[in-house]
Amino acid sequence: MDEFLGTDGWLSPGRHEVALDDIEEAFVPVTDARRVSIMRGLRILVSECTQAWSGGVLLVAGDFVSRHPGPVSRPTVVIVPDVPGDAEDWSEAQWERVRSQFSIADVIVGSLGPDYIPVVFAMSGLLDVIFAFPEDLDAVTGLIGAVTMSDGSDVLGARGSLEVGW
Repeated sequence: MDEFLGTDGWLSPGRHEVALDDIEEAFVPVTDARRVSIMRGLRILVSECTQAWSGGVLLVAGDFVSRHPGPVSRPTVVIVPDVPGDAEDWSEAQWERVRSQFSIADVIVGSLGPDYIPVVFAMSGLLDVIFAFPEDLDAVTGLIGAVTMSDGSDVLGARGSLEVGW
């Protein structure tokens, strides 16, 4: 995993293919209860995705997959099924099972003030899970790897993400 990390401890730009076990081995010491819980959430999410779609990838980004010191925040996880249309024939129960894995953001921007956009995070708040279509993979990679500079501007894709297939 170290080959994907820059000298600053963050993932180098781009997507880096790994196995879920590689993430656990590199970033989840058994003594860190928060990281262990996040990893458990990732495993559950991969299991749910495997049952919902015939194939795809999860992108995982943030300080969870870095050598960043200090407390770890929830990682951003993007579900990108190979064929999103697999869901066209789902029952309501299948839809509900998958919907329960996504983070839900208030999309009525400004309804409760100019900066208020509350989010209900998936996996009891452990993961920030979003969905993307395969054709948006490059754009999403740039967004989740963005770094905000001191002047408030964003540099898209400055940090990388790990790509876990199923």
